[in-house]
Amino acid sequence: MAPMFMENTGEASSNAVIVAVGQAREILLKALSSVSFGSLGDEESLSILLALESVGRVVDGARVLSTTDVLRRSEYLDVSVAKTAAAKTADQTEIEAAGAVSLARRLGCRSGLVLVSTLARLSRSEVRQRASLGKNAGERMLLGRPLAPTYPVVGEALQGGELGVEQARVIVSVLDGLRASVLVDDLDRVERSLVASGSGTITPETEGLPGAGIAFAPELLRQQGIAWQARLAPDGCAPGEATAERRSWFAFGGLNNGGYSLNGWLTTLDRAIIGTVFDAYLFSAAANPVPGAVPRATVAFHKTEPCELSDADSTHNDETDGITDSDDNDSKASTSIDSSASDVLAIGANDDRGAQASNDVPVEHCESGEQTGGQHGQADDENGPIGHEQGYDERTGANAGQALSPCPQEPADTRSISEKQAGILRAVFEAAARQPGTPTMGGAAPTVLVHININDLLAGRGAGWIDGIDGPLTVKQVDELLCAGGYQPVLFGHKGQVLHLGDSNRFFTASQRRALAARDGGCVIPGCTVPPQLTQAHHVVPWRKGGLTNIDNGTSC
Repeated sequence: MAPMFMENTGEASSNAVIVAVGQAREILLKALSSVSFGSLGDEESLSILLALESVGRVVDGARVLSTTDVLRRSEYLDVSVAKTAAAKTADQTEIEAAGAVSLARRLGCRSGLVLVSTLARLSRSEVRQRASLGKNAGERMLLGRPLAPTYPVVGEALQGGELGVEQARVIVSVLDGLRASVLVDDLDRVERSLVASGSGTITPETEGLPGAGIAFAPELLRQQGIAWQARLAPDGCAPGEATAERRSWFAFGGLNNGGYSLNGWLTTLDRAIIGTVFDAYLFSAAANPVPGAVPRATVAFHKTEPCELSDADSTHNDETDGITDSDDNDSKASTSIDSSASDVLAIGANDDRGAQASNDVPVEHCESGEQTGGQHGQADDENGPIGHEQGYDERTGANAGQALSPCPQEPADTRSISEKQAGILRAVFEAAARQPGTPTMGGAAPTVLVHININDLLAGRGAGWIDGIDGPLTVKQVDELLCAGGYQPVLFGHKGQVLHLGDSNRFFTASQRRALAARDGGCVIPGCTVPPQLTQAHHVVPWRKGGLTNIDNGTSC
């Protein structure tokens, strides 16, 4: 039903605010009607954009507050109408009837949502978004008395045109996520800091920080909010631990338009692992736009003659030269934090299959049987006790290639089918990142690089951050990555300058990992059947508690 209240711009109003808004509208219409945007110069075009956005923020803030006020009047009985009815008649029935009818009902609408969307020509989703923001940033009412806004700093900046609606929504979302887990003073500090970053003002919270005085877009404010959430949680990332510990899942949807959709959810680490490999291939494609051109971002090898080595010679070479070359690669890679996929906090199990594959490249030109052995790396020649056949697992009697999912942390694998499929998908991308044929990025193999404050790491609190990924990692996740990938210390100054860059430290070398694989024969957790090539090397006694990086203190899991 259409509302009985109709817009009448020609009717004069005695309200000074309504008169001023109408006059401002006429001034804007007159000023903009003669503007030809395409004929403006660059500086004029930018100046008009900034001027219009400045006016638009003021109007948008008022629209949010006005929408919230009308919705509130439509939800509850209209006290003002009841008072007016009481002054005109002594009939108590008419007084109660007039007071019980909300603003929306009196205008013929079943709800305030319908009323506002009809009068303001808005979609209902937009009205809901305005209402959600206005309830937190606008003035509240209780029994006819005004109350302070939930977030007064946001409300003041929104009404003053210092914040845009999108910026305010991001800030309110961050504050809502922190309210239940931080102190009131900390919440107020976050609110003031985010508002200052969004409006570009310098406050005691932002003075001296990089970017102070620059107005941040909603995307940057969202990233700041994530950093605040990771920092202010009382136990590091404990309030968000349940979300961080959720398992990735991957499933196929139903048939639609001749194809199947993909459904899923990925953790921060899985998103980084898969996305890094995608980026490597996309970067390679961008660097080689000519179809059929030799990829410049991939490793190129000279064509060699087909291998004519006997099985004995091949075995001998794998056991000597292969190991030596792998160790040489490790020593060279340790000088750079991102020199290979297995150097620093890297992708997957971080074993030496990537380095071994690069050493066995000539085998790719051999016959198919020999080539398969070279691709498996540790399958038969190099680690004889692990499997007599290529990719064969003695413990399960199955091919190693069938067990692609990461090792469960408990004997009974309680994961669903979709969660196991996500684990398989991650393992596939981990293996792809270690292959020599995978494109490189800046000369380095696809690598997941994690940053964490050393004090947070040693204390077991705080969070780690992945380049290009907004979501944080828990200290537990970072600790697991350190065991397999190593680390590189970097000392920063107070202004963010690099004061010292340490060497890349690898925990378990390729030789040590092969020894662990030969000794353990795969995952040591009872009931786990993950083969050795898919396990990671971990410390029995953690390194931060004085554990040594040797075979006796290492295990495969």
